[in-house]
Amino acid sequence: MKSCSKCKLLKQLSEFSPDKRTATGCQSRCKVCMATHRRIKHLENPEHYRKLVAESVKRHYEKKLASNQQYRQNNSEKVKLWKQKDREINRVRVLVDCAFRRAKKIQRTPHWANKQHIHEYYETAQGLSMMTGEWHHVDHIVPLLGKNVCGLHVEHNLQVITAKKNLKKGNVYD
Repeated sequence: MKSCSKCKLLKQLSEFSPDKRTATGCQSRCKVCMATHRRIKHLENPEHYRKLVAESVKRHYEKKLASNQQYRQNNSEKVKLWKQKDREINRVRVLVDCAFRRAKKIQRTPHWANKQHIHEYYETAQGLSMMTGEWHHVDHIVPLLGKNVCGLHVEHNLQVITAKKNLKKGNVYD
């Protein structure tokens, strides 16, 4: 049991955040009082807190990226279920994203594109998926919606690759 320096109530040690610098190993304020204090400080100067968060993100970006990747590898089933549940809950967002992509694909298909050749790529991907048992995607070599460059939806910009390789590649053009 410990007394909070702010609210003066006697509370369990589990209601205090750890702090190795103190004799008790806990902070002087309880978690509730600390949260209230931080909320007030944040409301007083929100720009300062935005700046702190941005600096923290920059500092820990690579480490967080590696940590996230490791978690996804170790908990692939959990992540798969989470994504499935997210798609069900946010059905409207998923539909909007799909519609946006379809519209961009149509926009990026010039009138001179050979639609028959394009269709053959999709048939090849489907056939390979059925033959090998591994999903295949039709990938745009130069992404339709890249960060630095945007490609066209034409037969010369398509390739059939495994779904795993395509999803790992993402929206990147090398």
